[in-house]
Parts: sequence; structure tokens; C-alpha cells
Amino acid sequence: MAIDAVSGRTIATIGKAGDPGAHVFRALVDPVANRVYVSIPEPASRIWVIDGATHTIAHEITNVGGRSTGLALDTRRNRLFTCSIASSEIIEIDLATRQVVRRFASGGAGTTHLEYDGAADRLYASHQRSGTVTALDVASGKVVETIATGDGALGLALDTARQRLYVTNRGAETVSVIDTRTLTVIETRTGGTRPNTVAVDPRTGVAYVTFKSREGSPDRVGRIAPD
Repeated sequence: MAIDAVSGRTIATIGKAGDPGAHVFRALVDPVANRVYVSIPEPASRIWVIDGATHTIAHEITNVGGRSTGLALDTRRNRLFTCSIASSEIIEIDLATRQVVRRFASGGAGTTHLEYDGAADRLYASHQRSGTVTALDVASGKVVETIATGDGALGLALDTARQRLYVTNRGAETVSVIDTRTLTVIETRTGGTRPNTVAVDPRTGVAYVTFKSREGSPDRVGRIAPD
């Protein structure tokens, strides 16, 4: 759905004709190009490219791996990254041609979410099965560091201004804070059930975490203030 953030009104419901059962997972907005990228994790995964002006699917990128979920964008080099849970690899896409140009190992098992640091040309990947986050040098495709965060490492949010990376560990029921200069965990927060996604307000550095409820309990959102 496209929703007006001021009024809360639904502007458009976006989908592909003849594909009502598409399992949409991650939506990534490019405000400059006015594009939205949406991952469809299936045995043969796809990525929708939505035109933000018309609220329609302009293109569909195919051949992007099995159960590919996470997305990260490099606007300077006009490339998109996704990651496959099935093969635990990173898939690089040239957005000019909308073709896969490279695949390389993610360095962990069950790769789910990505964050890209353009200044360092570095990708961060979370891994549900290995309970780790890897820092990858994009130019070489090599692992710079493997960081153990906790069982079910899942959601990622990068705060480049404060050089922090937030990680939700659903199985461990913790949130890890990584210093991206040293690539070490500097804080581990507890206090919620099955932390799921995380987002950072770049102006304040406050991180917001969603928690998946257990049966009979409401879902909720937590807040982490920076030091």
C-alpha cells in the first residue's frame, strides 16, 4: 500500500495482475529516483520495481536467488543488493540493466537482512541460522568480520552518523548494538518478546524495535535512545 504519511489515507494498493498471492517481504525506498523495491521471497525469488509517481509496478527483476529477502541500495553506483536465505549468498543487481551481475557468499547461514554503508563500501548481513552479522567488503566480496549477536539474528538498522548498527535477535530475545568502527558488540538490550524489525531516526539516533507477540499477547514497539 501507498499511504499518505500526513493524513494516514491509503493512496493506492499495489500488486501484480494475476499474482494475488505474492509474498511481499521487504520494501526499500529510493526517494531520489522515486522508486520502491519490494522483495518477493519464493523458491525463484523476484523483486518488484514500483514507480513512486504512478504507484504501479514498472518492472520485475528475476533470477535473484531462492527465498531472497533483504534489500540494500547503493545509489552512487546504481546497484541493488539482495540476499538468499536458501543459499546464504549476496546477489548484486545492476539497476541500469536490471540484471544480476555478481553473487558471493554472505559468510553466515540463513542470510535475511542487509544494510549498506556507502562511505566504507561495506555490506552488513544478518543470519538467522548462525546467529551472526557479517561485515562484507563489497569490492572484493570478502568477509571483513563475523560478529556473534545471538540466536535468530534478524533485523538490521544502520546509524551512519553515530557509527552504530542495531540487530534484533529473535530467538535470543535481545537487541545488539554494534560499533561499526571496531565491529564489536558494545551493548545488548533485553526486555521484549521475539524482537523483529528495527529502524533508526537519523535526526535523533533513536532506534525503534518491533516485537512479535506470543499467543494471547499484543504486539508492541520499543524505543532505544543513543548514548
